Amino acid sequence: MRIGNYTTQIASDVIHDGLSVELIDQDGEIVAEVLRCDASETLSLEKFKANIPLEVEEQLVVYARERLGEFESGKPFGEILVLSRNNKRCRATKRSDGC
Repeated sequence: MRIGNYTTQIASDVIHDGLSVELIDQDGEIVAEVLRCDASETLSLEKFKANIPLEVEEQLVVYARERLGEFESGKPFGEILVLSRNNKRCRATKRSDGC
């Protein structure tokens, strides 16, 4: 799927026991991913580059929620865990937590 100037691909992640949707730029580099980790039942967004437009990130999360399905246990997704450039863990909620 195309999101703006980016493409996506689905990838299996054996280390984290999950699946991810990767966001790929025009140079073929993975710049972000949404990972469904079945071991810890978390859904996370990790950005590898800082200059990704917010609207692209939002579309990536929506697409990932649709494509990745629920956790292997059958539990639906809750909030998303965001890993920022400095790997500070933040929860994407309506409340601002400094991330």
